[in-house]
Amino acid sequence: MNNVELNNRMVKLETAVRAQSERIVLLENELGRYATQGQLKTSEANTKNIINQNSIIINDLQQKLLTIAIPDDTRYYLSNTEIEDFRNNYRKILAMMSDAERLYQSLISYTAMIDQK
Repeated sequence: MNNVELNNRMVKLETAVRAQSERIVLLENELGRYATQGQLKTSEANTKNIINQNSIIINDLQQKLLTIAIPDDTRYYLSNTEIEDFRNNYRKILAMMSDAERLYQSLISYTAMIDQK
């Protein structure tokens, strides 16, 4: 092997090393955008907690709804506004539960995807 061939090989190696260095820097910059596994676990725990709390609230509301009785004296009726507010709040809670469940399922899928890599 002569000096020209050695020089060409050295140039190719230097070029490959520079390209690898650039890829490593790019990878370092990209990694900062992704959540860590610890952050996902924390988010998953928080989501489970929210789901459990909302489930307890919904169960309490359902029990209260079962005990509602129409009184003989009409002065105890709820106004239309109060009834609509209650219905709207109940719908919001159900929507929050649905959103929390979707978030929880997404976190589980994302964590499973990371574990496979």
